[in-house]
Order: sequence, then structure tokens, then C-alpha cells
Amino acid sequence: MDSSLDISMEYLTRVLEYATQTWFFRYHPMCGALRLNHLLFADDLLMFSKGDVKSIMLLLRAFATFSATSGLKVNAAKSEVVFSGVPTDVRSDILQISGFKEGALPFRYLGIPIQLGRLTKQDCNILVERIVARIRGMGARKLSYVGRLTLVNSVLNTLHNYWGSIFLIPITVVQKIVNVCRNYFWDGGTDYQKAPLVAWHKVCCCKSEGGLGVKNAENWNIATVGKLVDWIYKKADRLWVLWIDHVYLKGQDWHTYTPPSDSNWNWRNICKVRGLLSAGYMNNVWQDARGYSVGSGYAWLQGVHPPVQWHKEIWDAWSATESHEHLFEDCQYVLRIIEQLEQWLHLSMTGQNALLSKLQQKVAGMAKLACWYTIWLERNRGRLEHRITRPEILVQDIQRLVKARVQMLLKGPVMIADQHWLKKKLGDRAQYIHCPWIIVGDFNTVLAPSERLGGQSTRDEMQDFQQFIDTCGVMDMPASGSYYTWNNKQDPDSRVYSRLDRAFVNKEWLDTYKDTYALFHAEGDLIIPLAPFRI
Repeated sequence: MDSSLDISMEYLTRVLEYATQTWFFRYHPMCGALRLNHLLFADDLLMFSKGDVKSIMLLLRAFATFSATSGLKVNAAKSEVVFSGVPTDVRSDILQISGFKEGALPFRYLGIPIQLGRLTKQDCNILVERIVARIRGMGARKLSYVGRLTLVNSVLNTLHNYWGSIFLIPITVVQKIVNVCRNYFWDGGTDYQKAPLVAWHKVCCCKSEGGLGVKNAENWNIATVGKLVDWIYKKADRLWVLWIDHVYLKGQDWHTYTPPSDSNWNWRNICKVRGLLSAGYMNNVWQDARGYSVGSGYAWLQGVHPPVQWHKEIWDAWSATESHEHLFEDCQYVLRIIEQLEQWLHLSMTGQNALLSKLQQKVAGMAKLACWYTIWLERNRGRLEHRITRPEILVQDIQRLVKARVQMLLKGPVMIADQHWLKKKLGDRAQYIHCPWIIVGDFNTVLAPSERLGGQSTRDEMQDFQQFIDTCGVMDMPASGSYYTWNNKQDPDSRVYSRLDRAFVNKEWLDTYKDTYALFHAEGDLIIPLAPFRI
């Protein structure tokens, strides 16, 4: 806080204390024992007294004196008078004297709702809305698991910490917060319908116990409120502790105190947290020699679980004998794999391949990614299961990955040179596809001159398409309906009809789904009735 503002607020406190020393000033019923008439944080001020005109006038005069001295004025548009049990005529007089508008409970002070009753989930839904808004505003789906984990721990799981350090957040709201954080971690969004890969309570275990170290929101909320419990145990020199002792405890032993049934909801929750943490106290002293902290309270609530043997291998990945450079550049085991892949594709796995066609460059990129991915999996498998696979077996796994990914590239005609290269390096796709397979779509070309009426087709175009079909090992699916699936909608004299939409299947498809057929409508709509299929 700026020193000049600090001095000004100290002066305001003294002026208010002096003004309320007169015999006709009447304190608020809950504050008389401590002679408390205001709370102040920076430029946020709460003043309270008995609901009578004389007491209010003394507070207003004191503040007017402060304003005349400091030059700081009250903002009437943001100021309110909140009444409780005050007659209507007295309310009118106070509002007229002060010039402020009448407020009502609940209201907010320092962002926290102030009210007589318990907080409802509607009061706390703003916390969930803040978390959802933060997720939608940070390109969530583009982040990896590690990136999302970092955001859950450092951002999303801290947005409710301020509220959670003052009172217990309703359990339904805590569950909503957990659901949002869990959905974001697994999917990158706020709606995740699938069963999570790992139960959330295991994710919240520390890393040495096989978890990811995500904070358990409910236990963290209890641990933060536990700080208030510890202040009362230690009789800390704090205004709040003094107020609690005068209003509720009244000299009773905090360890055995039972709150009245009609006491404040938040106070009863604090007593509830005291009960949850009581086993951690011996003679009113927390078991940790350093005293209570939110971290130690949270660890105590989480409990101790048996450690897993592999956590150091995962989280302390690089040891003195292993580094990124060693694993991917110097390891002889890895170099043998890279050498065999380079011989297979006649490509460089570590350098540039500038003279290749665009498709060949994509295949080279796929091979690199599949190589590093497989090597990293094998590295972890070796550390966790203490076994190593022969390099030749890993090369075969990488080749299968590359071939499977190449299928996604070949959705249309391919250049002759690329076809020969793919067939030489990868073999016919029919050799490594052993499941029912269907290709459906608009191929924008024909197989024979008879499939185009009123226009011309080039021989090269038809040959490329036929070679693509032969390479894939597919054939036309049995069909009915319109023979021509497209026309250019020109005048009858210049109209062109073509058979562009097709459904290709392999032998496994016909053996599995014997009764399926493609139905072509006149406008080109393609319907495949009944059968499940794979695209």
C-alpha cells in the first residue's frame, strides 16, 4: 500500500475511534465488547453501529472531518446503508441524513458475499462460471496433457482459493469445480462424456504415489479453513480471533467447544473443520513441529498411500547416464533402428529431404514421428517392465504405423512417380489391410469413357484412377439407382453427365457384409442401407 494512503487510513481509524467515545454513541450489539465500529482494507470501508440516528451522525461527522483533512471524498453512488431490525421511520431519517441509498443483505465486501444465512450453490456458481470462462478463453484443446495439467494446478484449481480460505464452499459447488477441471484435463473442454482413463482421486495423489499431484479441491478447502481453526488454537493476535472469543467462545476450551444450533452457518462450519483436524492436534498444538500450514493440513487430510516404484523413472526422467541427446542421438540401440528405417525408405531420418515430392516429404515426417514415439514408449517399457525389444521388432512396428497413416493421405489420385515409390517402399495397401474397408465419396473422375456422357475424359486421368483402385485392392460395391451421379446443369445441348460418386470395398467387406449395396439417387445422394461400415 502507498505510504501516504497508509497514513491517511490510520488517521481515519483514530478519528472514528475518538468520535465514538462519547456516551451517546451505541455500538453494534456484536461489537460493543471490542469497541469495534469499522473495518478497513485499502479504500474499502465498513462502518457499523446501533441503528439510531445519533450514532450514525457521529460516524458521518467523523468521516466528514477526515474528508476535510485528507481531501478524500466518499463515493455516494457506491455507498449503501444496510439495516437489520431498525424501524421504518428511523431508516428514513438515517437515509435522509446520510444521502446514501438503502442496501440489503447479501452484499459483497472485498468480493465475498456478506449475508445472515448459509451460502447456497447459486451464491457460489460465479466460481464455476469463472473457471469455465477461463477455459473457453485460452485455446484449451490445442494444449497437450502436460499443458492442461499445468493450467489445472496453477490456474483453474486456484480461482476458488480466496473464497475457500474464508468458508467451506458448498459440496455441490466443489463437485462442479472438480467436474469442470476433470473434463478440461481429459478433453480440453468443459463437456466430457466418456469414462475417464483414471479415477480422479488417483489423479489427486502425489506423484510418488502414482498420481499427478492435482489438488483435491474438497480437502484443500478444508485445509485452508483449517488455518482459521489454528489461529483460535494459538489465540493469535488477530481482530477476528478476539471477536470470536468475545462472541462465541467466551473463555471456553476450543478443543471441546460445541457451537449453539442457532449460531452462524460459517461458524458452525469452522467448528466442523476443527473436528476433522482435531486428531492432528496434541495438547492444542499441531503435530508438525513447524506448526500448522495449509500444506501440512492438506497432506494430513490426503493421508499416506504406498509409493510406486516407478515414479522417479517418470518424473525424474533424465539421470546422470541418460539425456535427450543420448537417447535420440548417441544410443547405439536407437541408431540401429534409424539405420534400418533409412534403408527402408531411402530417406534421412535426421536431416532434410529437400528433393522429395510433397507426398514423400509427408511420409518422411510420419516416419520420424512414428520412430520417436516408438522409441520413447520402448524406453518407458524397458524402465517399468525391465525388458527390451529387439530393434528389428520395433522397426516392424514403426513400418505398420507409417503404412496405417499413409492410408489417410491417399484419398484421391496420386502422381505416377509417387505411386511407384509408395508401392516399392510400402507395398500394396491391400497387403496390410485385413479388415472390412470401404471408400465412399466424390472422386471427380471416371474409370471409362462410357461413364461420361457429353464430355471428354483423358486416358491418363482414367489410368491414374484405375491404378489407385488396383493399389488399394478394392472394387465397386454392388449398386442400384441412377448410373450418372452428377451433371453440370447446363442447357440440354451442352449438358454433361458423369459417374463421379462411387463406393469401393475390399474382399473382406463383401465377405462380412454380403447384403449391402449402394443406392444412388438422381441428384447424387448416396445411401448405404443397414450395414455398419468403416471409412
